[in-house]
Amino acid sequence: MKPDAIKPPRLAEWMLKRVFSGTGESPTEDFGEVFYGLVEEKGLFRARWWYRHQMVVSLISFCIGKILWGGIMFKNYLKIALRNMKKQKGYTFINIFGLALGIACCMAIYLYIDFESSFDNYHADLDRIYRVASRDRVDAEDVGSAQISGPPGQLLVEHCPQVEAMTQLLPVHDFVVKRGERAFYENKRFYADTKLFNILTIPFVKGDPSTALDMPSTVVISETMASKYFGDEDPMGQSLEVNGLDHEVTGIMKDFPANTHLKADCFVSMERIRNRYPFHAWFLANLHTYVKLRPDTDVPALNEQMAQFVSKYAELDEGDSNENVIYYLQPVRRIHLHSHLQHESEPCTKPAYLTIFSAIGTFILLIACVNFINLSTARSAKRAREVGMRKVVGAQRKQLIRQFMSESFVITLAAVLIAVLLLERTLPLYRNLTQIPLTAGVLFSFKTLLVFVGLIVLISCVAGVYPALVLSSFQPVQTLKDSFSRGSRGAALRKVLVTVQFTLSVLLIIGTMIVFQQINFMKNESLGFDKEQKLIIPLRGTIRIDDNYETIKAAVRQHPGIINVSTSNIIPGQQEDCWWVGVIGEGEDAGRVMNFNYVDPDFLSVYGLRLTAGRFFNPRQLVEIDSAMVLNMAAVREYGWSSPEEALTKRLWAGFQGGPVIGVIEDFHYKGLQAPIEPLAMMWRPSRFQNITITFDTRQLSEVMAHARSLWDEFVPDYPFDYYFLDESFDRQYRSEEKISKMLGGFTFLGVFIACLGLFGLASFTAEQKTKEIGIRKVLGASVSGLVALLTRSFIRWVILANIIAWPMAYFASREWLKNFAYRIDVQLGVFAFSAVLAVLIALLTVSYQAIRAAKADPVDSLKYE
Repeated sequence: MKPDAIKPPRLAEWMLKRVFSGTGESPTEDFGEVFYGLVEEKGLFRARWWYRHQMVVSLISFCIGKILWGGIMFKNYLKIALRNMKKQKGYTFINIFGLALGIACCMAIYLYIDFESSFDNYHADLDRIYRVASRDRVDAEDVGSAQISGPPGQLLVEHCPQVEAMTQLLPVHDFVVKRGERAFYENKRFYADTKLFNILTIPFVKGDPSTALDMPSTVVISETMASKYFGDEDPMGQSLEVNGLDHEVTGIMKDFPANTHLKADCFVSMERIRNRYPFHAWFLANLHTYVKLRPDTDVPALNEQMAQFVSKYAELDEGDSNENVIYYLQPVRRIHLHSHLQHESEPCTKPAYLTIFSAIGTFILLIACVNFINLSTARSAKRAREVGMRKVVGAQRKQLIRQFMSESFVITLAAVLIAVLLLERTLPLYRNLTQIPLTAGVLFSFKTLLVFVGLIVLISCVAGVYPALVLSSFQPVQTLKDSFSRGSRGAALRKVLVTVQFTLSVLLIIGTMIVFQQINFMKNESLGFDKEQKLIIPLRGTIRIDDNYETIKAAVRQHPGIINVSTSNIIPGQQEDCWWVGVIGEGEDAGRVMNFNYVDPDFLSVYGLRLTAGRFFNPRQLVEIDSAMVLNMAAVREYGWSSPEEALTKRLWAGFQGGPVIGVIEDFHYKGLQAPIEPLAMMWRPSRFQNITITFDTRQLSEVMAHARSLWDEFVPDYPFDYYFLDESFDRQYRSEEKISKMLGGFTFLGVFIACLGLFGLASFTAEQKTKEIGIRKVLGASVSGLVALLTRSFIRWVILANIIAWPMAYFASREWLKNFAYRIDVQLGVFAFSAVLAVLIALLTVSYQAIRAAKADPVDSLKYE
């Protein structure tokens, strides 16, 4: 009898039993006998030491054996996989190429989503950086503004100890920057102070960010701008003329990355305008205000605190504030995807688009995986004898599953390698399509490689597990007796999967058509004004023509190719000024916030606007300058007036000017079709003119351009000549939607193509399966057309069913997407009918080749087929 206290080490014994469980080779009994012998000879301590040593040696030997045997087995699996791939070249090509296309599309979408989701992630202390934005307290539909007035930011610093730092940026467009003979208009310019560099991460190449903008007449420029104006010279300490004033270059910053909501080539010291800009004015809202909060700040509580003291100080102001405006803190990291305010410094992306593309990427990957599953199960009869023989000689089911999963892994690995090559070769096209500065290095970054590895594992499992389970379940008796039903396993599943494939394909087709129709609608629908044949010459920088604008217009009209000329502050498509417009004699409650434009009397005829009541400005009535107003119908409705004629009885004031309403014009889409028509007021004020609009004869475009350039050199010789065409400018408004539609169209085509690859493979299998039946039917007199109909009938049923399933899903998804547009198309039944016809046609073209080939085969050969 062995005493209970004398036992082998429990942990060592447990590990040996655990590791060798199920192997039939557990050494615990042998080790136990030796252990008790050693206890009697050398004592318990030495015996236990020996047992632990043997446990370690056994485990190492076991692991080495497993690795070696696993390597040998994997090598064997690999040989079998390559042999089968070589034997079935057509199906292998369809599987690998289809998966490669699916993976390439999925990765392309992933890179796009990853880029759009990475905006502003490079800032240090990102979670503590906020922008102060505003929205209307009363109007629930108001989208708010990214620009605010000066007081809220100053009050935050004075009353909130949670604010560690605050800075304000004043955007100034169309700076004229000169150095010697080099002169350019620069658009991405801001007045800023040094606090900016303490809040946002803006790396410097040269200069001290803590003092770079402390002094007036100093400027910080980007590397690109430094190269543009100074070439190979060192810009530091040199002079650069900005809007006619000399500024010393005190810093050079790195170019802003593409994934940021704020881009600038130049920051001019705010000290230059500190005493001239009305930072105290509540009504002048054109500052970007950023704050950096102290750690663990309660942001909702700070928003409530800000609302209280802003409301208090606004009431104490002299009446130039709008009490309906509410201010709030907006996380910088959420601006690009979740802001969509007016006056954003850079265009934002709608998160709905990322959701759409995520779904598309998933759809395409599923379509590719479905191809693999369908073809693997369809070809199962070809592997039945192999499985039977392996089972007869002792192969276990889990070994067969490993074999087939290894084949799936090899195919997936090959597909991923081809997908990487496809992406690398199509990078220029991808950059042009998505406007993302993607380089080849991103494809081989650690993060992207991890995604590729994840895809290999995911696809190998998703696409390979079902075929592996099906193939490994075959019974040797049936397969070796040849009583196995050829292709019967998984037939029902194949029908379901093909239906799913074409359901996803039809969804993509309908979605693409809806997007294209909406964009064509926005580009071609009447805007209510003439935008064709309009040459726009912007008056940028410090150019002023208020004293001689009539002289300039008369000189422009002298050319026979010029039909008409107008000057204005804003042209359609640009962001209008906003003013609080009150009704004289009716109290402050009667006022409204309205868009404002300053125009000359020819603006009505140049843009083809139509009067509803009253008249437009009279060039002989100079008293109307800075006094009379013209409204659109949206403004009449906003004030609640019963008719345009009632508006003509009112007198309005805005800022420091006011006068009678002399006319009402019909509504026109001065912001394009993406936004609803808002109230608009027009005044005649030459001092605010910043654009010249020329209506010209397109047959004399070159002569008109030469005439305009010569007049520019005569009247404004110190500034570079610039121009653009209004219709092209409006088309650029839809660039984001056009980019989305092109991407959607490209991915839809690839998704449908991948589905067709799978359908082609299944059609080939079906034709092969029915070889003898086709031969017998031909001998009995069946026609080629009848045989083709026989082979294609089942596929067409699946495609029709896919349309029935996809239609309601596509309808509701399209309705939700179209809600993003103020003016949109109606979803027509014709789109769904066309998608059905197109899907059926695609399926017929895909299947008919194999069907016709099988139907035309010699029946003698068909009847000999085994």
